[in-house]
Amino acid sequence: FAAGEALSQDQKLQYLGRKTIAKYGCYACHDVPGFEGAKPIGTALADWGRKEPAKLAFEHISHYAGGHGHGHGAANSEAGEHASHEAASAPAAADAGEEEFFLHELNHQSRMGFLYQKLKEPRSYDFDKTENKPYNDRLRMPQFPFDFAQRQDVMTFVLGLVADPPARQFVYSPSPRQHAINQGRKVLDKFNCGGCHELNREQWTVSMPAGWEPLRDPEPAATFPFLMPHLTPEEVAESEKATPGGRQVGTLAGRVKRTTRGDVDAWVFSEDEGDYLTPDEIDDDEFAIDSLAYRFELYEPALLAGKLYMPKAALPLWPLDMVQGRRASRGGTFAE
Repeated sequence: FAAGEALSQDQKLQYLGRKTIAKYGCYACHDVPGFEGAKPIGTALADWGRKEPAKLAFEHISHYAGGHGHGHGAANSEAGEHASHEAASAPAAADAGEEEFFLHELNHQSRMGFLYQKLKEPRSYDFDKTENKPYNDRLRMPQFPFDFAQRQDVMTFVLGLVADPPARQFVYSPSPRQHAINQGRKVLDKFNCGGCHELNREQWTVSMPAGWEPLRDPEPAATFPFLMPHLTPEEVAESEKATPGGRQVGTLAGRVKRTTRGDVDAWVFSEDEGDYLTPDEIDDDEFAIDSLAYRFELYEPALLAGKLYMPKAALPLWPLDMVQGRRASRGGTFAE
């Protein structure tokens, strides 16, 4: 604002709005322009579970909980922002024995008692202090509508924040290879390599009838020997194994083949012709979804029914009812 000039009503409201947002920390949950670098207003909880009770500001809370304020068995107030802690309120429906336990903990100034009351009535710790306390110094934590069980759940979590490292047996210790993979993923994320490059191919899980005739033997791959995957006899035998339903399952990694126009290479089974036709060759504009079939272009070796198919190998049309699962590719968004 310009110095020496009277503030307009809008400028005053903007000023009050900024001060209010800063006071109550609205930016902690909401993206508020101008507060991107603002610090949190709340107490750090990283090691609150071992905080010394002597460092907790109990103030006049025992006097308040003893019945001079709302009382420890009181329900959440519905009086709004002008409510006073001076008047008693109706008892809550919480179990009397459990309430008595936490009142005992509070009167003995334990960490547990302090936290329970803080979650129950956050601003009750300002009891008998507001007359001499500037408005901006008053407690700001809002009243959350926790029931008794929810309050205990939050307490369990906060009291467990002791900033101790986990025991050695619970520390993640990857193998050298997995560690290298993890570090590589961090680099990929840092530089957004997936923005241009495809990191994971599209994958299909296909289920074929055992001995499915259209799956012909692969042609010899014209590739360097060191590019051929080394398969164990167990892996080959596993791919040949049929399910109880007489199906053989395999995985394809690549993408659905495209036409010269860039469309998905889809085919439709014609009952009249007894064969698959392109959608353009079908007279009827409407056809059953389960009559569709697709060509899949391999980008990685695939082991199907004991046979190895290398990238770009000729594969049959895959009827949609044979595709058990599909996993979308990851990355390459900007390259498309």
